[in-house]
Amino acid sequence: MMDSYKETLESIKKGVLYSKDDGDGDTYSMIPPTEDVVSSYSVDVTKDNGKTVHIGDYSTVEELDKAISDAVKNGQLTQEEADSVQK
Repeated sequence: MMDSYKETLESIKKGVLYSKDDGDGDTYSMIPPTEDVVSSYSVDVTKDNGKTVHIGDYSTVEELDKAISDAVKNGQLTQEEADSVQK
């Protein structure tokens, strides 16, 4: 068991990023440092009627925020729904 922790610590020292379950069942991630790693920003909104709207796969938070604002303008989301995901 201790060897596993030592290996994890050495990986962190080399730049590997770790995350863990936040208590709500979110995914554990390990991201090695590489130029091939690309960030993608998206959000899934569950509307009052139970339908889910996916907005995403943008390369910046600013692009995602604009897409959410556009979804409000075109009636895809209400302002309240947009506010709930733009924290």
